[in-house]
Amino acid sequence: MAQASIHFEPVKGGSEEHNRRLKFLDYVRPDRTHLNDYWAVETQSDRLATITQNFLEHHPTRKKLHAKATPIREAVVNITEETTMTDLLRLGSRLNERFGIDVFQIAIHKDEGYFGSDADKLNLHAHLVADWTDHASGESIKLNRQDMAEMQTITAEVLGMERGVSSDKKHLTAMQYKEQKAREEAEKAIKAKTQAEQAQKVAEKAAAEARAEKAAAEKAAVSGLVVNSTKKLSNLLGFGSEAKQLKELPAQLDAAKAEGRAEAVEEVLKGAGMKYNDMSKVTPEKVGKDLMNIVHKKTEAAQEDTKKLKIIQNMTEGNYTYDAAAKLIKEKYADMAYYKEVFGYAGSADAFDFKRNVFNPLCEQQGAHNTSSDEHAIGRREICAQGIVCACIRFFDSIKLDKIAKTLKAMARDFSLGDWRKQQEYSRQLQEQNQERKNQEKNQGREWRRGI
Repeated sequence: MAQASIHFEPVKGGSEEHNRRLKFLDYVRPDRTHLNDYWAVETQSDRLATITQNFLEHHPTRKKLHAKATPIREAVVNITEETTMTDLLRLGSRLNERFGIDVFQIAIHKDEGYFGSDADKLNLHAHLVADWTDHASGESIKLNRQDMAEMQTITAEVLGMERGVSSDKKHLTAMQYKEQKAREEAEKAIKAKTQAEQAQKVAEKAAAEARAEKAAAEKAAVSGLVVNSTKKLSNLLGFGSEAKQLKELPAQLDAAKAEGRAEAVEEVLKGAGMKYNDMSKVTPEKVGKDLMNIVHKKTEAAQEDTKKLKIIQNMTEGNYTYDAAAKLIKEKYADMAYYKEVFGYAGSADAFDFKRNVFNPLCEQQGAHNTSSDEHAIGRREICAQGIVCACIRFFDSIKLDKIAKTLKAMARDFSLGDWRKQQEYSRQLQEQNQERKNQEKNQGREWRRGI
């Protein structure tokens, strides 16, 4: 059984646009949007005006609400596929009876979630927007920790869900949840890259060892025959006055050559790790041929591993470098203060959206999306992100730069060419509609002036 959860926070700007789906969201599945539902008694601005008027009537000496007052708050409530608007209206009624808060807007969202490379996960939830003031005094309602725990119990009872375990863990918003998943994907990519680099080093080491073995074998084959044979000859050549030594010298020379050759072959076999049962049938030609086959096989295997790793490294299609990206970015935005204002902006999930709305078009302008592969596009976007960090070095310290780099890398990984092209097409259609509307208004103005 799914666990119930409800968390109230001060309402944020753009809440109604988000809840009513009046703006584009890249973490929404359009094929499920028809499952959403929306109910409202009045707008947030109208309710805020009513709250302000009530407060001033009860406090004649005041001219406005407290600076830190949060009279309207919004809750995110976990739901299931079976949860209906009727269930949530009953929940709002129970919360009003018990705590005095007045829920005046409800939005059911069954189309959000995280749609990553491994698996899709829906984020079924609802938004409850409530008037958090006591109408009798105009002051904000005060609830303690025990009241909030009781609120969790009421939510579970009304929605027919399992009550969650109490904890201090902070609830994640939809955007924060998406950021967390993006960071996890980025960490996976870094780990995969590290493993690939380690594998490349192993392959290069194996290739170097194979080349060294080949060189050692060739050297042993040459020097063994010459040095060992010369050594044997020097020991046997005992020139003296006796005629017997001179008479036996030719036979001794032949024996020394044969023995020196046999020792040289044995040294080669020992160094190459080769073993023959019948050494009498072993010839230098046979040993050389078998040795070269072994060396070639090791070399080909190492080259094949290196080739595979080069393919992984070249996923970003060659000469698309950090320096080139940084240069293009600097040429596009000569006013470097632009970076300080955009990418130094820190704060809530809105800051992440703001940066991404600048970062994505910037990647598009630098040609990062001019490919048919998501992997190539993501690799280019990461290069653009690194270029931006390089351009920002003069403005921020290392800690701030590290945070900017992590955020931009997460944005670079959080990308799909299909979704981007859909968004571009959607934006293009909006622009055409706006242009058409402006043209119609312009034509109507001309007709009106002609009538005058």
